[in-house]
Amino acid sequence: MTVRLNITLSDETYRRLKRSAPPKGMSAYIDQALQKSLKPDRATLDQAYRDSWTDQARFELAADWAALETEGWPE
Repeated sequence: MTVRLNITLSDETYRRLKRSAPPKGMSAYIDQALQKSLKPDRATLDQAYRDSWTDQARFELAADWAALETEGWPE
């Protein structure tokens, strides 16, 4: 779903946007820029956390560094 929006930009911001955005893709360009700058919502964070527990490469990397985590500590 999309929502139509009326926003106000400074002249300088608008000129820079016109130079950077594709000719027929200003809305998509703005949408992508906002998506990058907005914090993820709770559902996205929760899903990323669940996914991290099934990432085998993450566990292998952690195992590689495990010895260094206690290196130099008194026993």
